[in-house]
Amino acid sequence: MYTNSPFLDSKETVGMMATEPTIGFTGNFDPQGAPGESAPPHRQRANYNRRRCLAMRRQLGQNQRNYTDLHEWLEKKRQQGQTVIGPGFEYLMDFRYKINTCCHHALFREHLNSDTKEFIGAHTCKHKLCAVCNAQRAKKVRRTWWNFFEEYPDLIRQYDFMHLTLTVPHDATNSFRGQRWYADELMKEFNYMRKKAFWKKMVYAGEFGVEVTKNQNGLHIHIHALLLVHKSLQNRNSLHRQILLAWNMQTAGSGQRNEITAAEKASILKSNCLLTPEDVNCLSPDGATLIGLESLYLRSDQEKRGYRYDERSGYWKRYVRPEDGFDTFLGGIMECIKYHFQPMAMYEDGTLDFELITEILPAIKGKPLYRKFGAFHAGTKNAHPGAKTLNVNYKPDESGVELAEDLANLGHEEVIDPESGEPVLREEYRYLVVSLAKVRVDPNDDLRIKICKNVAPKYLDNAYTAFDALVEMDMMARARQRAVKNKFIKPKKAKSCLKLKSSETSVLTP
Repeated sequence: MYTNSPFLDSKETVGMMATEPTIGFTGNFDPQGAPGESAPPHRQRANYNRRRCLAMRRQLGQNQRNYTDLHEWLEKKRQQGQTVIGPGFEYLMDFRYKINTCCHHALFREHLNSDTKEFIGAHTCKHKLCAVCNAQRAKKVRRTWWNFFEEYPDLIRQYDFMHLTLTVPHDATNSFRGQRWYADELMKEFNYMRKKAFWKKMVYAGEFGVEVTKNQNGLHIHIHALLLVHKSLQNRNSLHRQILLAWNMQTAGSGQRNEITAAEKASILKSNCLLTPEDVNCLSPDGATLIGLESLYLRSDQEKRGYRYDERSGYWKRYVRPEDGFDTFLGGIMECIKYHFQPMAMYEDGTLDFELITEILPAIKGKPLYRKFGAFHAGTKNAHPGAKTLNVNYKPDESGVELAEDLANLGHEEVIDPESGEPVLREEYRYLVVSLAKVRVDPNDDLRIKICKNVAPKYLDNAYTAFDALVEMDMMARARQRAVKNKFIKPKKAKSCLKLKSSETSVLTP
């Protein structure tokens, strides 16, 4: 299997009990083993589970740092006599609350004989800017696409896959068409172009996402799209030419450039051998003239064998073809769609731009920034037979139910002790709930999962199966959310809500 492929990490849960599914390990590798060696299957699964827990714990750590940074940013604003007003402040406070409570309920299975713990899953906040949830969202979409192409591998040979990047002229003062947040305008124009005859003739299907960053020209909102293009001679150059001419015309009148210089014209001509001087002379100077359309690739921050340096992006790239193998080519697809889940408003060092967050959170509320089109859009006349399997609904109220669905769909296997590899009886393990922030993965002890001292986990004595435990954890988390919400919104009813929480949990765990 190609090691540079940006693999999806599969599930956020792991195998549970006799006759219950094993989740979180589907490969045949040893994350800690030496090259050429293979650990026993139970050690492979244990290592994988611990590394998944470690990754999620690190993401939660990023949330905690963001929470602290936000508090310091607000305090600095207060000291400077500045106030954060408008709808953005309400959304900012909601974001602050969400990342501070994400993974407050995490489910583990504790083996009594070996005193080892397996990570099962956690109740997450589902916020778009949460480090934990953003990673889960990306995994879910990538897993969906990976499974889709495993089910329909003929598409890889039947079509040419391309990565399209679309931008529009914008500046810090007027942005695009006088709007600082112009994602809606951008998607409307892209939708309009997809209705053109050349697009319908050349592009079979695809998907796209909107990425938001910030530079000296203000908000930089752009589209990354995966295209399945009908095979033909020089189809990349032909499609690039058509998109350039159409996109330039659609975005004309929105930029500040008065003319296209001779050097810029030469650069445009060099990008596509099918472009003619007449094509370039017809381009509007104040419209978009930079179109990114290239084959799929794997990307690296460092020089590697088979990779070449791309000056425009600043990364090393290796372009992939179907002949390179299924996993390698799927790695290129995963690389393309990962742009849809780049954390918004984040600096290179992982810190957040809170000014930008305050501006964009109200704008993206309830608006999908990821869509499918063409034959991948289920319900259309010429939809692909598997288009419905690509529907990914990541709703804010999803939690343990989603994990339970995963449990029901991924095979069955008896529970084994992670240390000995021997099957265990039901009375030899138990389920517990604890905040993931109170858990550490010890790098000096074979990545064993440990609960911090002076922390009392909640044991789920009534949960016989992992399914039961997941549902109970979900109910505990929801009861706490209702209590906290009523405490701040309706102070007079806070006590009754807390009593309700106590009564609900007592029903589950007497």
